[in-house]
Amino acid sequence: MNPVIERISKEGVSIEKHYGRNVFSYHSGANLITYPAFEDLNVPRNIFNLAHELGHHLQRKNTFLHYFASLGRTNNLLYLLLFPFILLEEIDAWIKGWRICKGEKIALDGFITLAVSSVNSYCIGFLNQILSIGKRVIGLYIGSVFLIRFIIISEEMNLQQPEFLTSLRYEVINSSLTQNELVTETFQLLLFSYLIGILLFIIPKFLNSHSRARESSNNKGENDEKQPASS
Repeated sequence: MNPVIERISKEGVSIEKHYGRNVFSYHSGANLITYPAFEDLNVPRNIFNLAHELGHHLQRKNTFLHYFASLGRTNNLLYLLLFPFILLEEIDAWIKGWRICKGEKIALDGFITLAVSSVNSYCIGFLNQILSIGKRVIGLYIGSVFLIRFIIISEEMNLQQPEFLTSLRYEVINSSLTQNELVTETFQLLLFSYLIGILLFIIPKFLNSHSRARESSNNKGENDEKQPASS
């Protein structure tokens, strides 16, 4: 049998095929490792992936890192804020995977390449998230420019404007600010509203994630009491 699978069994972790996602995953709440159903687990690359996922299991002893990294995976904003914890958790899991393979006397050719590629994919994902937010911020600024220009041009051409713009139109027309200053103020207002909307969306998720993390931690304690000590 694959020595890493044997080690996984000794640690009291279940291992199952997964027909949906083509990735190796560790599920802390279920104490379970899943792998793509059609992968050969005796291929070195997949042995390393299994060792890495077992490394995530061993990380549960570091509750601080595990909690914040798990919380960061719940939504995009928390992912950005807590990315250092996620990256540190991934690197640490690969280090633990290396030690597992070395302890089981498994040839480590190709391990570093796989680990670096995996960590790089997280960094690229982080940069993509930054770019996505940057595009939204630029979109808000462009929208502010068009909104102020529309109000000014409509007033100059005596065009009828939508009712919901009445109060804003009054402020714009009677303001002593320059057009650029009006655009800046409008952009700041839209950005603030956008951030408030995100917070109102995230806070319930954060509280729910916190509750699940505590439940997972409690389940871990119960499972550790039930599992026999590994020799």
